[in-house]
Amino acid sequence: MALHKRIRIFRLNVPRWLLIVIACLIAVYVLVEINIKPVLMGLSEARVRAAAITTMSDAVLDTLDSDMKYSDLVEVKYDDAGNITMIQANTIVINKVASRAANVAQESIGKLGSVGVGVPLGSILGGQLFSGTGPTIPITVVPAGSVSTQFFSEFTSAGINQTRHRILLELKTRIRVVAPVGSSSVEAVTQVPVAETIIVGKVPDSYVNVDEMDRMLNLLPLK
Repeated sequence: MALHKRIRIFRLNVPRWLLIVIACLIAVYVLVEINIKPVLMGLSEARVRAAAITTMSDAVLDTLDSDMKYSDLVEVKYDDAGNITMIQANTIVINKVASRAANVAQESIGKLGSVGVGVPLGSILGGQLFSGTGPTIPITVVPAGSVSTQFFSEFTSAGINQTRHRILLELKTRIRVVAPVGSSSVEAVTQVPVAETIIVGKVPDSYVNVDEMDRMLNLLPLK
């Protein structure tokens, strides 16, 4: 009986305003976790990924020489009958372009981390009326790895006995997104056309079916 009385006294001594504050804090926490956090993290990841892709694409364009031609990267060899016997990549130039692009992209993404990315509060609340409005919630961008590069080779038909050959440079990196409600890691990938040309003559299937430049380099000249 005495124990029951002490419990009742304890309950009566707890201020009602404190119970209301605790209930409000719990409600706010649940609201943030269920409604706001997923939206904010989704928008943050999308903004950071888009910013990283733009940064890496600009890095490739800044790296390429304005007068660089397809023939600087790839040489197409023909026999006396006009048949293609070999498509040979210039590994020295290709590796130099890839290395410079990766370094410029890595440096630019590092600068992006110091500037940060913002998400308008209105976009989190939802609806077209408030989208893009309100104060900006700061999002921190932290590079989570180095920028990797890889060249790809793409062949498409360009008409009778003509083939369009495009060389694309793919850049890939991982970035950590830090928002007020949590953090996550996203991958950003982009492919930027570096050079292209129209090849006259039948391109052997042994080249057309190979998309990676490093694999194409290992192909032997056709007999």
